[in-house]
Amino acid sequence: LKQLQNEMLSRNGLYDAGIIVSPASQKLVVSLYCPVFDYDEKTIIGYVGGGPFAEELDTLLFSEEDRTTEYFMVNVETQMYIFAREDELIATKVEDEMLLSILPIVLEDESKWSGDTEYYDAKEGKSIAAYQYIPKHGWVVVSCNSEANIYADVNKNMNVLGIICIGSLVLIA
Repeated sequence: LKQLQNEMLSRNGLYDAGIIVSPASQKLVVSLYCPVFDYDEKTIIGYVGGGPFAEELDTLLFSEEDRTTEYFMVNVETQMYIFAREDELIATKVEDEMLLSILPIVLEDESKWSGDTEYYDAKEGKSIAAYQYIPKHGWVVVSCNSEANIYADVNKNMNVLGIICIGSLVLIA
């Protein structure tokens, strides 16, 4: 308890302990804590905590139209999942090679706190991962998808434009 209280004070505001299983509901929640100060804004009179359900984050990130994009949130220091589509990955050690390749990049150079990287996925083929490091919390957020899925709309539009051009050429001729 004392360690948690010290951690809340060191963050100067809201402390996010990650996604945990709620003892009350047995559902995944985002664990948030904050000290409550007296009117002098120095004396702590208590601590409060709350936990919005992680399901809400899941529905926000994973729309029904796009079930191909994957999102991950990883603690860079511990190399553990904070958030993943598969609930069983949360609070476990990252073993995915693509994610493990991003972790040292964000720690090496401040100019590389956001970016993207290409990788090969055995199931999807050539893929792209975009990442953003949040140094305040020591987290990296990663969004990844196959190149084919990312460019599917562009390819569809190019095909339609090609058909329109050929149709126009035939009409003019």
